[in-house]
Amino acid sequence: MIGINDISAPEVEVEIDEDLFLASYKHLLEPNNIDIEFVWGGRDSGKSHFTAQKLILDCLQLKYFRCIMIKKTYESIKDSQWQTIKDIVEEWGLSAFFQFKVSPLEIICTNGNKFISRGCDNAPKLKSIRNPSHAWYEEGDQITIEDFTTISTTLRTNKGKVKQYFLFNPELPKGVMDKKNFWLYKNYFAGTNDKNFTQSIIYEINSKPHTVTYRSTHTTYKDNLENVTADRIAMYENLKVTNPNKYLPYCLGEWGQYSNELPFFYSYNHDKHYNFEQYRVSGDYEFVIGFDFNANPTSAVLGQFNRHKITWNVFDVIIADEMNNYNVSPLAAVCLQIKEKYIETGLIPAYKIRVTGDASGKAGSADRQKAQTYYSIIASYLKLNEAQIIIRNANLTHIMSGEMINEVLHKIPKGHFNLFDVPDLEADIKRAFPDKDKSLNDAKRTFGLHILDAWRYLMDSWFGHINNHYTGSIEEVKNNIRVYAKRIENLNKVA
Repeated sequence: MIGINDISAPEVEVEIDEDLFLASYKHLLEPNNIDIEFVWGGRDSGKSHFTAQKLILDCLQLKYFRCIMIKKTYESIKDSQWQTIKDIVEEWGLSAFFQFKVSPLEIICTNGNKFISRGCDNAPKLKSIRNPSHAWYEEGDQITIEDFTTISTTLRTNKGKVKQYFLFNPELPKGVMDKKNFWLYKNYFAGTNDKNFTQSIIYEINSKPHTVTYRSTHTTYKDNLENVTADRIAMYENLKVTNPNKYLPYCLGEWGQYSNELPFFYSYNHDKHYNFEQYRVSGDYEFVIGFDFNANPTSAVLGQFNRHKITWNVFDVIIADEMNNYNVSPLAAVCLQIKEKYIETGLIPAYKIRVTGDASGKAGSADRQKAQTYYSIIASYLKLNEAQIIIRNANLTHIMSGEMINEVLHKIPKGHFNLFDVPDLEADIKRAFPDKDKSLNDAKRTFGLHILDAWRYLMDSWFGHINNHYTGSIEEVKNNIRVYAKRIENLNKVA
């Protein structure tokens, strides 16, 4: 077990039986200068148990110790980190030295050291973290980049460096279809094929270099066989046949693709609608740009409608944030890219351009140029007249927008509606899911979906703008789509 004499002193001598720890984690017990420990892999690999063990030792041995237990939701901490520590403390016969409080969720040691809890569902509480020595993230795959950034920038202390343990199972979160689009993989794991490694990131703070060193420790249930029942092993291995998407992260500890079981755009089909070829822009056809005016970034989706062949082609996505190369507002930067890429090259005459987008962009005091609307700014940069800007008085609801687009994707035959090599847009389409109100609000809060919004406005200009006016009738829109589908059918018969 574990031997301890007096815990009333700030520093305590603890006798450790190394057989208490799994062999795959023993290197984490050694003194080191690692800032972030990524402990990840498959289910039942002992990640949480070991981390709790290590932090209990630190709590006993260090002169100053304040560990923040972090999870996506505050209430779930009690049944995970808090309970795991309690179980180990009891197993080691140390209950007399720890007080387990429920309100608030805290664990206080008789030497003055403590564990406190924070959930990512309470942003003000995240920002109130003071002088931590350690941070323990549980189920880190559910934590967003925004959560992690908020916490990381808040973990300021005058007690030295903050030691962070970031535990996760590599199942991609809801709506993320490719690991390359997941912030955790992109920022920390993309540079190597190794699962166990140590790397450093150097960046500047106040013109001075600052180094963050992180280490990856990867395990699966096979590293914890003495504590995993045969039934659970059989359950994991059975996933290889029944659910390969979950077999990868659960059993092998590999990055597993998320499968959106309830897509908002359920009629979207990659084989039917996606084209990897480079689209050839033609000056003969109307050139439509859909804008989303999220301040940072601003997004634009570009498309052309060929009235003769009855084809709608989406072929480019342009985005810009505050840190753009033009040193202008995000909207201005998007406009300048469009101008340089399509107008100044002679690909598209300015009079062929039509602009649509978020109806709120018609409001005054937009962008950095306070006297203008978003659309007057666009018109100024692209040299457009009022007739070239086509916007609803108020945006379609998410529900109506979804009905319209699903009808297009379902009814318009293959080859007549195409996405040409726009992976970021396709990723947004696949991520989108309906919430309990059948809207996109939850999906937008999770993923932003700004490119998707620009595309929705573009689609509305094609299919919701009927006989030179926008309609609010979804039945009228659907009838319009059926008319197009019939025209395509007749066209193909002649061909």
